Amino acid sequence: MPLLHLVEIQTELIEKFQEANRSWLERMQSEAALAFEFATKLTAARSIPETATVYHELASRRVEMAAEDARHLLADSRKFMATGAHLLSDGRLSNGRRSV
Repeated sequence: MPLLHLVEIQTELIEKFQEANRSWLERMQSEAALAFEFATKLTAARSIPETATVYHELASRRVEMAAEDARHLLADSRKFMATGAHLLSDGRLSNGRRSV
């Protein structure tokens, strides 16, 4: 495998990891925003029914976020697998010899 090709594949893989990292960082920020919003609403609740409503909203949003996380994880995994398959697609074994 030419060195240039290896560098291109490595660069592509690094870009995929950076994209995934940005996506998960955004996810953590939205989790923090949700926690802040929840705390604000919970503090403002003046009755048990209002508190229950706040908890229900939080639970619903957390379920939505978990589904989004699963979709992102699957998409990221597919990107990494495609990049890995591309790396191996020229017929080389992991020890650098051509397969027969």
